[in-house]
Amino acid sequence: MPHIRASGVGYLASHNFEVTDGKGNVPTSFTAKDIEHGGLQVREKPGPKNSLGLVKFMFPNQYDIYLHSTPQPELFERSRRDFSHGCIRVQKPEDLAVWVLANSDTSARPARTGTQTRSMMR
Repeated sequence: MPHIRASGVGYLASHNFEVTDGKGNVPTSFTAKDIEHGGLQVREKPGPKNSLGLVKFMFPNQYDIYLHSTPQPELFERSRRDFSHGCIRVQKPEDLAVWVLANSDTSARPARTGTQTRSMMR
Protein backbone atom coordinates (compact mmCIF):
# COMPACT_ATOMS: atom_id res chain seq x y z
CA MET A 1 0.00 0.00 0.00
CA PRO A 2 2.80 2.52 0.57
CA HIS A 3 3.67 2.46 -3.15
CA ILE A 4 0.05 2.99 -4.15
CA ARG A 5 -0.37 5.82 -1.64
CA ALA A 6 2.83 7.50 -2.85
CA SER A 7 2.39 7.00 -6.62
CA GLY A 8 -1.37 6.61 -6.99
CA VAL A 9 -3.33 3.72 -8.42
CA GLY A 10 -1.40 4.01 -11.71
CA TYR A 11 1.42 2.22 -9.86
CA LEU A 12 -0.54 -1.03 -10.15
CA ALA A 13 -0.88 -0.99 -13.94
CA SER A 14 2.75 0.00 -14.38
CA HIS A 15 3.80 -3.07 -12.35
CA ASN A 16 1.52 -5.61 -14.11
CA PHE A 17 -1.19 -5.65 -11.41
CA GLU A 18 -4.93 -5.24 -11.70
CA VAL A 19 -7.72 -4.60 -9.24
CA THR A 20 -10.80 -6.82 -9.06
CA ASP A 21 -13.98 -6.96 -7.04
CA GLY A 22 -15.11 -10.07 -5.15
CA LYS A 23 -16.47 -11.61 -8.37
CA GLY A 24 -13.29 -11.14 -10.40
CA ASN A 25 -14.59 -8.14 -12.35
CA VAL A 26 -12.16 -5.31 -13.06
CA PRO A 27 -13.69 -1.99 -11.91
CA THR A 28 -13.30 1.05 -14.14
CA SER A 29 -12.58 3.41 -11.23
CA PHE A 30 -11.39 2.96 -7.66
CA THR A 31 -9.21 4.58 -5.03
CA ALA A 32 -6.42 3.36 -2.80
CA LYS A 33 -8.89 3.53 0.10
CA ASP A 34 -11.17 1.04 -1.68
CA ILE A 35 -8.26 -1.40 -1.72
CA GLU A 36 -7.18 -0.66 1.85
CA HIS A 37 -10.66 -1.25 3.22
CA GLY A 38 -10.89 -4.67 1.59
CA GLY A 39 -13.57 -3.86 -0.95
CA LEU A 40 -11.23 -4.76 -3.81
CA GLN A 41 -8.36 -7.18 -4.35
CA VAL A 42 -5.06 -6.69 -6.16
CA ARG A 43 -3.67 -9.49 -8.31
CA GLU A 44 -0.82 -9.84 -10.76
CA LYS A 45 -2.04 -10.11 -14.35
CA PRO A 46 -1.56 -13.48 -16.09
CA GLY A 47 0.87 -13.74 -18.96
CA PRO A 48 4.56 -14.17 -19.78
CA LYS A 49 5.69 -11.49 -17.28
CA ASN A 50 3.78 -12.98 -14.34
CA SER A 51 6.20 -13.89 -11.53
CA LEU A 52 4.61 -17.36 -11.34
CA GLY A 53 4.99 -17.95 -15.07
CA LEU A 54 2.19 -19.22 -17.30
CA VAL A 55 1.16 -22.28 -15.29
CA LYS A 56 0.21 -22.64 -11.63
CA PHE A 57 -0.60 -26.07 -10.17
CA MET A 58 -2.82 -25.72 -7.13
CA PHE A 59 -3.68 -28.58 -4.83
CA PRO A 60 -5.15 -28.60 -1.33
CA ASN A 61 -2.62 -28.52 1.49
CA GLN A 62 -2.44 -26.83 4.88
CA TYR A 63 0.59 -24.72 3.92
CA ASP A 64 -0.77 -23.17 0.69
CA ILE A 65 2.23 -24.55 -1.21
CA TYR A 66 1.80 -24.96 -4.96
CA LEU A 67 3.87 -25.62 -8.07
CA HIS A 68 4.38 -23.03 -10.79
CA SER A 69 6.30 -22.32 -13.96
CA THR A 70 8.57 -19.29 -14.21
CA PRO A 71 9.29 -16.35 -16.52
CA GLN A 72 12.97 -16.88 -15.59
CA PRO A 73 13.96 -20.36 -16.88
CA GLU A 74 17.65 -19.46 -16.44
CA LEU A 75 17.18 -19.98 -12.69
CA PHE A 76 17.16 -23.74 -13.31
CA GLU A 77 20.82 -23.50 -14.36
CA ARG A 78 21.86 -22.39 -10.87
CA SER A 79 22.71 -24.77 -8.05
CA ARG A 80 20.87 -22.59 -5.51
CA ARG A 81 17.13 -23.15 -5.99
CA ASP A 82 15.38 -21.10 -3.27
CA PHE A 83 14.13 -18.24 -5.44
CA SER A 84 10.41 -18.74 -4.75
CA HIS A 85 8.79 -17.76 -1.49
CA GLY A 86 7.86 -21.23 -0.31
CA CYS A 87 6.39 -22.58 -3.51
CA ILE A 88 8.11 -24.79 -6.07
CA ARG A 89 9.17 -23.81 -9.60
CA VAL A 90 8.62 -26.48 -12.24
CA GLN A 91 11.11 -26.65 -15.10
CA LYS A 92 8.78 -28.33 -17.62
CA PRO A 93 5.25 -27.36 -16.55
CA GLU A 94 3.55 -28.43 -19.78
CA ASP A 95 5.04 -31.92 -19.47
CA LEU A 96 3.89 -32.14 -15.86
CA ALA A 97 0.35 -31.03 -16.81
CA VAL A 98 0.12 -33.65 -19.54
CA TRP A 99 1.42 -36.36 -17.18
CA VAL A 100 -0.91 -35.42 -14.32
CA LEU A 101 -3.98 -35.17 -16.53
CA ALA A 102 -3.19 -38.35 -18.44
CA ASN A 103 -3.06 -40.23 -15.15
CA SER A 104 -6.22 -38.72 -13.65
CA ASP A 105 -9.65 -40.27 -13.79
CA THR A 106 -11.37 -36.96 -14.56
CA SER A 107 -12.40 -35.58 -17.92
CA ALA A 108 -9.77 -32.85 -17.60
CA ARG A 109 -7.61 -31.89 -20.55
CA PRO A 110 -4.70 -29.46 -20.72
CA ALA A 111 -5.57 -26.10 -22.23
CA ARG A 112 -3.08 -23.47 -23.30
CA THR A 113 -4.78 -20.11 -23.43
CA GLY A 114 -1.98 -17.55 -23.76
CA THR A 115 -2.66 -14.79 -21.28
CA GLN A 116 -5.99 -16.18 -20.08
CA THR A 117 -6.38 -17.65 -16.62
CA ARG A 118 -8.22 -20.93 -17.03
CA SER A 119 -8.72 -24.01 -14.90
CA MET A 120 -7.74 -27.27 -16.51
CA MET A 121 -10.30 -29.23 -14.51
CA ARG A 122 -13.93 -29.42 -15.62
